[in-house]
Amino acid sequence: MAFLKQERVPDEDRLPSRAPIAPLIALFARAPDIPDALGNFRTILKSYLWRSFYTDRYEKAAANAALQDYRALSKTVVGDESILPPIFESPLPDGNELLATGWPKKKDRLARAVLLLSMQSGALDIADGSELIPANVSRREYHHLFPVAYLRDNLGIEGDEANTALNCALITWRTNRTIGAQEPVQYLKERTEASSLGEDEIKRRLASHTVSFEALSEGKYDEFRLARAEVFESAIRKLSSGEHWEPPGWIPTLE
Repeated sequence: MAFLKQERVPDEDRLPSRAPIAPLIALFARAPDIPDALGNFRTILKSYLWRSFYTDRYEKAAANAALQDYRALSKTVVGDESILPPIFESPLPDGNELLATGWPKKKDRLARAVLLLSMQSGALDIADGSELIPANVSRREYHHLFPVAYLRDNLGIEGDEANTALNCALITWRTNRTIGAQEPVQYLKERTEASSLGEDEIKRRLASHTVSFEALSEGKYDEFRLARAEVFESAIRKLSSGEHWEPPGWIPTLE
């Protein structure tokens, strides 16, 4: 559980897949005591965890697949790399698959896994600046960065195209009620004016969700989603290799 929390998986409702839990428990029972060896051990398990979230390896016959991966990983973690765990050969999602993700409040593996990326740097509330932690995650709400009503009435976008993980951030219920269905440029202006630290602080809070202040305020939904998908695709590659990742200080926009 500590390992999952360190990987910013706050609770079961945000867990993309249960399949890797049993192998992780069994493997952690064999964790080495030597610090350097433990570091390498954790890198392998980090890679395994994120791959279990981003590949479809466990979509069918999950128990058998998890057992096969465990048997291979039990050799990999002690330095025997002669057998590659099958999950390491499963393809990772590309940008097009990320653009097609569903709403993460549903039990959708990839949508939940994408939402986890928006938590890797604290997911600070847009208005009050509080960090998302396991103790308060149940009080956060799934917020449409581009409100559904705004997309429908102004851009003619609705349904699955509006309800996507790339248009989602977890914020407090009070902030969600304050924002309501306002267009992004308006609620960003209000948050900036209300913050004693000004625009830079709002940019920092949004960046902690992997959200570009500029792309959001411009109101260009397609460009916003493309920019976020581009950053997330890079993040998935790093995390699935066992590397550390967190959003850049300022999230780039596409030219």
